[in-house]
Amino acid sequence: MKFKIFLLVINIFLLSLNFIAEAGIGDTYIEVFVTERPVYDKSFGETLIEVVSEKDGQLIESFELEGVWHEMGYAPEKKRYVLAGEFQTGAWSTLKELAYIDEEFVLKYSKAVPEHWMAFAAIPSSNLKYIAFVGQEDVTVLNVETDTLRVAGRSPAPPPVDKNLCWDGIKISGQAAVRWEWGNFCADGYTEMDKGIITFPSEDVLLISYGRDTYKKRAAKRTYKKINLKKLFQ
Repeated sequence: MKFKIFLLVINIFLLSLNFIAEAGIGDTYIEVFVTERPVYDKSFGETLIEVVSEKDGQLIESFELEGVWHEMGYAPEKKRYVLAGEFQTGAWSTLKELAYIDEEFVLKYSKAVPEHWMAFAAIPSSNLKYIAFVGQEDVTVLNVETDTLRVAGRSPAPPPVDKNLCWDGIKISGQAAVRWEWGNFCADGYTEMDKGIITFPSEDVLLISYGRDTYKKRAAKRTYKKINLKKLFQ
């Protein structure tokens, strides 16, 4: 009886390995759950990431990570998911770490991220060959295929913020009369960049838009910096 149970366990294990081999990472999706919210100066929080089969919804692999993690997307050329980890940075909450889930369903941290790197926003290209990250001073670009990070230019101003939620606080903090920049009140955490400010007009080109922006609105008059990403990563 014990021998039969042992054989049954072995068969189930082999079947699960065969299922994973047949599935392939391109036939999956990932789900991200923040299981513990961060607490200022106490905890970075925790995130559960699950890799799931598109065919039947079966769980293939899961990971529990410290911090609040975000899915950046799937890079078909490298057959990997890209993740970004959000952590407390002083009084701010910014992206601090990058990681991949590869075609063998193994999570690996990026080797490209320098010690003091951080970002307030992330803009992926359509095929996820590149991701532009907006830091306090610089826009850095991740080449997902080579796991390389390069500075592309200075950061544009943060997006305008909600009047009801932020304007009074900005005025009380004394920041209404100063330059609107990352790290100011209501621009001190990971956020979604507004459309048209950082774009990828073609596969290997990045375009950054600048203006005399304020916390109330974007300036109508714009200047642009065009970056050839092939040259940047030579």
